[in-house]
Formats: sequence, structure tokens, C-alpha cells
Amino acid sequence: MKMKICIVYDTKRQRGATVHIVQWMLEELKKMSINADAKRVDEVDSFDYDVFIVGSPIYYEKPMKSVVDFLQKNKDKLSSKKVAVFIVCLATSLGKLASWYVKRRYLKLLEKSAGRSLVKSGVFKGWIRKPNYSERERVIKWIRKLISSIYARN
Repeated sequence: MKMKICIVYDTKRQRGATVHIVQWMLEELKKMSINADAKRVDEVDSFDYDVFIVGSPIYYEKPMKSVVDFLQKNKDKLSSKKVAVFIVCLATSLGKLASWYVKRRYLKLLEKSAGRSLVKSGVFKGWIRKPNYSERERVIKWIRKLISSIYARN
């Protein structure tokens, strides 16, 4: 089965952590010979994909409204698809308690919005100035696990 994946995201920073993370995901999917596109939430004009990976940075204590709205407004269209969600958050670098809070407070909203289509979720560490290339390996492992779990379900 030839899988088609759409990575849907939004951000306020054109060269920020979320953009890098989406790019790393795309690169890994292409290495795996998987047809993948990355689109901002307002660029999605087709739901002709098998999997949607939907991600948001955390701003002012919550995922971007545009990303949450995308999941909620398209719940019916996404119900027959596999959906993975992720967030990008600087707070995860503050330790285990902060990581627990991030998952409970921020990630839960995206997971809930994805509903029964949810197959995987993840949290990636953001940054302010220079890219955190050590996070790249975590992103690659996450993508590989996601693809393995999807193939295992089929």
C-alpha cells in the first residue's frame, strides 16, 4: 500500500522550531519513500491523504487556535483517516514535572480534538534562537514509530 501523508501545522515564526521539526519529518518520510506534503492549516485544500500529522507550537500557554480549529472543523473529514498530533514547547526543558504539565495541559487539547482518529501523539522541545539539532533524532524516531504502528494496524 502506497501511503500519502499530510503534515499540517501553523506557526508565528517562519524559521522557528516548528518549521524545522516539520522539515525533519518530511525528510525522514521521503527517505522512507512515503509520499508526504507539509501545509499550513490555511493551505489544506484536499483530504486525499491516508494520514494527517497535525502540529502546533505552544504560545501563551496553549496550542495555536488555528490548529485546534482545523482539527475541530474537519473532524468529519478526518474521522476516516489516521491522525497523529504533536506540539513544540520550550517548557519541556524544565524537567519531568514541566513535561507532565505540558502533556496534560497542551497536548490533551489536540488529542481530544483529533478524537477517535488519533493514532499517536508527541511533544518536541522548542528553542528560541539556534536550532536544537539533538531534537532531530527524537523527531526521526517518532516518525519511524508512527509509520511502523500504522503499517502494523493495516
